[in-house]
Parts: sequence; structure tokens; C-alpha cells
Amino acid sequence: MSYGIVIPMKDGFLYYLIVLFLLGTIIFSGCSSSPPSINYLEIFPVRVYNPQNNSFVFELFAVVNAYSEDGIENIDELYIIKDDKNVYWVNSNENWSPVDVQGEQWISSSRIQLTPGIEPAGFYRVVIVDAAGSTAERDFSVRSLSNAADLQPE
Repeated sequence: MSYGIVIPMKDGFLYYLIVLFLLGTIIFSGCSSSPPSINYLEIFPVRVYNPQNNSFVFELFAVVNAYSEDGIENIDELYIIKDDKNVYWVNSNENWSPVDVQGEQWISSSRIQLTPGIEPAGFYRVVIVDAAGSTAERDFSVRSLSNAADLQPE
């Protein structure tokens, strides 16, 4: 005599449905439902000499103190957006190395060369995107450079 539960399955449909449910639960339980966050952000404009055309160009360098419940390696992309000029730059996690500074996780962007004619001063947004597609965003501004020659390395 058997005292188990018997579930009649028509052509195995219920069996496949249960298996798909269990697989989906296992796959999606690996990622947290909480979005990442940006705790601190610092942007540095840098003036760089371009010997090809004997001129100077501006670059931006960003460091972001970010947090994700699933770890910093779960953050896939870092966007720097300048809305008033309709331009943005993307850094993927392949272009940066997460840095641990006194127990805090930091992401540093690769240097971002500004398009000629776009001054570094102005308003920007930084957006980070994690593996689940969740985002965190922060606005920042770069002040006007009264003397761009001050950014010239000696």
C-alpha cells in the first residue's frame, strides 16, 4: 500500500511546468531584488595635450563609491550622461577594476575624452546598471574652469 500523492499528468505537462518553475526559482534567486546605490561620486576634468594636432583636449575621470547587495562585481555598466549636449559615455565592467578602499567598494571609469566643442563644465548624470538591469542614478556638476591652463600637467 502506498500513501503518496498522485498527480495525474496529461502528457507530462504538469511535470514540465513544475520543472520550469523550479529552474526559474533557482536561476533568479541568485540576484537580489534591491537596486544598486551610488554612495559617493567624484569627477575630475583633465586637460590633455594631443600632439597629432598640437592642441589640448579635455577628458573626464570618474570614481564612484557604489554598493550592490550582490557585490560590486554585479555592476555591469557605468554611464556618464551630459543631457544638454545629448551625449553619453559607457564604461563596462571589463573597463574598470573595482577597488577596495578601507572596506568601501569603488569603481573608476576609464578616461573619457570629450568631443571637441564640449566643455567639461556643466551638469551630468551618472547611472550604474547591475546584472538584473536595476539602476541607480546621481546628478553632479563640473564647475566652470576659469583658467583651463591650471589643468595642464607640468
